[in-house]
Amino acid sequence: AAFDAFLKKTDLTQELEAVLSSLNHDDIHSVQTASEKIRDMIKDAPFPEEIAEEIKTEFKKLGVEYVAVRSSATAEDSAIASWAGELESFLNTKFHPYLRPRRRFFRR
Repeated sequence: AAFDAFLKKTDLTQELEAVLSSLNHDDIHSVQTASEKIRDMIKDAPFPEEIAEEIKTEFKKLGVEYVAVRSSATAEDSAIASWAGELESFLNTKFHPYLRPRRRFFRR
């Protein structure tokens, strides 16, 4: 939900679709190039204030100073596999530092 809201607020959907439509799935270099372009588009986009405020609100509800922030996968957990935290995890994260790595967790 946050990733979709991020794309909508930043108007990146069309640009991402253009990169994906030119992708040759059989060519690893094409996949690598497309991945880098998409990563950079997401990283360079301004972070929407509405999403930042929602994160801040939910963070405060936890009532703790530090949290662990982890990436997730589209098929997170099943009877035979667990992908939770597979990509990146940040431990002892405070609210303000969390907004820096946040876009890393939007990758699909």
